[in-house]
Amino acid sequence: MHIIRRLRDRLRRDERGLDSAEFVILVPLFGIILGLLIAGGRLGLADINAQGAASAAARAASLAATATAAQGEAHAAAQSQLASAGISCAPLDIVVDASGLNTAIGEAGTVSVQVTCTVPLGDLLVPGLPGSRTIAASASSPIDPYKERG
Repeated sequence: MHIIRRLRDRLRRDERGLDSAEFVILVPLFGIILGLLIAGGRLGLADINAQGAASAAARAASLAATATAAQGEAHAAAQSQLASAGISCAPLDIVVDASGLNTAIGEAGTVSVQVTCTVPLGDLLVPGLPGSRTIAASASSPIDPYKERG
């Protein structure tokens, strides 16, 4: 009985300082997990909003009368969509294929838009996480075959 009591007392004494060690190990681990959650949320929101921006840009471009006007309308719509969602892209690349506006009246055509957004992740300071990630989304919109074109 005496041996068990001594062993139990020794084990209790050896736990001193263990709380500090656990704290030092767990706090950075929780910080990394939190950073990964924020990165996942940021990338998810950027992906959803890039798709929304591509759709809005394609719709705006399909309503334009000329290919030149379609370029401007698409850029404005995509930038407005991303800005209203609070998404910062550095750089933001918008490619518009408005060749469908050159079809003859009565023929179907489409306008396609591709939005490429580079989302910054370097401010999260998570080891192994890249400094940025590129998100791409594309959408197309039909052109009214009987709409007057410039």
